[in-house]
Amino acid sequence: MKTKLFGALVFSSFLAGQAFAGDKIVGGVKVTDLKETPYMVSLSGACGGSIIASNWVLTAAHCAGYFSEVKGGVLNLKEQGVTVKVKRVIKHPKYNRNTFSNDYALVELAEKIDFRTTGLKAVKLATPKFASEGNQAPGVDATVYGFGNLAENRQNYAKDLNKVIVPIVSHEEANSAESYDGAIDDTMIPAGYAAGGKDSCQGDSGGPLVVFDHRNDPVQIGVVSWGEGCAGANKYGIYSNVSGAYEWIKTTTGAL
Repeated sequence: MKTKLFGALVFSSFLAGQAFAGDKIVGGVKVTDLKETPYMVSLSGACGGSIIASNWVLTAAHCAGYFSEVKGGVLNLKEQGVTVKVKRVIKHPKYNRNTFSNDYALVELAEKIDFRTTGLKAVKLATPKFASEGNQAPGVDATVYGFGNLAENRQNYAKDLNKVIVPIVSHEEANSAESYDGAIDDTMIPAGYAAGGKDSCQGDSGGPLVVFDHRNDPVQIGVVSWGEGCAGANKYGIYSNVSGAYEWIKTTTGAL
């Protein structure tokens, strides 16, 4: 297993030299309008995250310890944006660093973000009811955002925010012998293509996987967690299932 944390990690070598479709995230495009992702933040350039309340950010538990501030309001990390210091990080109590089950963390900010003056805003989170209505069923298209690598061992030197659309995959398919051989549990959402070519990658950890509701508003259903390499055949991106942690998030933050 490989987290999607840093480009400096040692990657599996079976994808070396593989050609990837497109050149953003892996197989995606640049985000060109800040209004599309007013909730997206970078955590000290190490991970991604999403604003869920004026003083709370959602990210991955395996990102904890690698950041001290969050930056929002940018489409490129070289821009100034809005930077806020971190007060504390709370990992999910059932997070397992070996299996990446419950790979969620809540980041409390040292001060509240002023949504009115900054233009930033919180993203809606998937509830158990939202999930039960089929909004994250296999075959549903979801969009993942991140500042991470553009391909295996290919860093995003431009520092642009990128996105790619990937379909949700069934647990049965992701747990097949040629994929993850039973490693995907109910706290995870697999997404991507059997042929590969489109995926989140190293540096995207903690970022949001969203679908769009009947009003075309983004709803976050996943958190970028792990995967074997980036965009390889049958090696889907794995995302922490937000609806499964919704009650913990609500209780811990008191903000939803």
